[in-house]
Amino acid sequence: MPKARATPLSESLLPIPKGEAMPAPEPGRRRPDVPQERVSMTFRITADAHEHLRRLAYENRLSQQALVDEALELLVAKRNARTAA
Repeated sequence: MPKARATPLSESLLPIPKGEAMPAPEPGRRRPDVPQERVSMTFRITADAHEHLRRLAYENRLSQQALVDEALELLVAKRNARTAA
């Protein structure tokens, strides 16, 4: 069987002119300018919670770590507001 010939690339394949493309967004980093030390930890969540986290990460183009960090910040803020009142 003969090998198929490769179709050469052409300008018509590029929907955005050269030099006008937007840079790729930063992956899930909320504060890239403030490096923080990370501590390894293991915990277990339900399959439903994992699927929800995975979908949220995908749909919002954030890492699962960024979403967990945000959720923990909200929980701490909520508890601090409750104790301050």
